[in-house]
Amino acid sequence: MWVIVIIDDDDAMQGVLRDHLEDAYEIIATGDPERAITAVLQLIPDAVLFDWMTLKFSAFEICQTLNALSFTQRIPLFIVSGEPERSTGFSAGISVQPDTLKTS
Repeated sequence: MWVIVIIDDDDAMQGVLRDHLEDAYEIIATGDPERAITAVLQLIPDAVLFDWMTLKFSAFEICQTLNALSFTQRIPLFIVSGEPERSTGFSAGISVQPDTLKTS
């Protein structure tokens, strides 16, 4: 079974994501980004979903951390956010390859 790590300090959002994904994926969910990054390094999941801003780290910091290591660079990273303005996240300095950027 494929593994997805969810990093979100909002328990309700963790629950929503888990409800939609747990039938098809093994879900590891935590609100603690440090614990989640440790899980990513140990498990090498198939994808990581995370909130734009957690209590300890921003999405930018999580992307930097995971992209710094060759064995985690290819893990798809998805920012899940209730941020109403799509451009807010990108104006904060996240740089991505154009062919990997997906918005909807």
